[in-house]
Amino acid sequence: MNKGQRKTHIIIWMVLAVCIPVGFISAIMVIPDKPMQEDVFLKNETVLEEISKEIVKDNLIVLIRNDKAKTSYQLQLLVSTPFKQADIGIYYSLRNKFDPLQSIYLGNLPPKGGKVFSLPSDEEFSDRIHIVLFDPIKNELINQIQIEL
Repeated sequence: MNKGQRKTHIIIWMVLAVCIPVGFISAIMVIPDKPMQEDVFLKNETVLEEISKEIVKDNLIVLIRNDKAKTSYQLQLLVSTPFKQADIGIYYSLRNKFDPLQSIYLGNLPPKGGKVFSLPSDEEFSDRIHIVLFDPIKNELINQIQIEL
């Protein structure tokens, strides 16, 4: 190392000696005291007893569950072959054409396993259900499932 390189080297090390501890301390200081989001999706759903409809489509088993009075409905999705996508959003759409802004977001489906979602109760629910699997990362439609009851 010549004299100029040694001078540059010592300056860089002095800057790093100051910046690294300052960055570490400031990162610790900005940690929030409590989580920003409440446990929205961590609720344990009690699975309703009756299965009103069962559909096998591609790598999904779709179960529509209801209570005995048929006042509340659930959508149970079981993944038989794992998805390649990391994040899959499940939407309940009232229209045949999917628009994420005009659909009801039910939650995320893990790439493997399954999950139970509560379905909204409305007048149009009694005839048909339109479930959409959407990848929000790539902004692409994965699958659409029409269920006639």
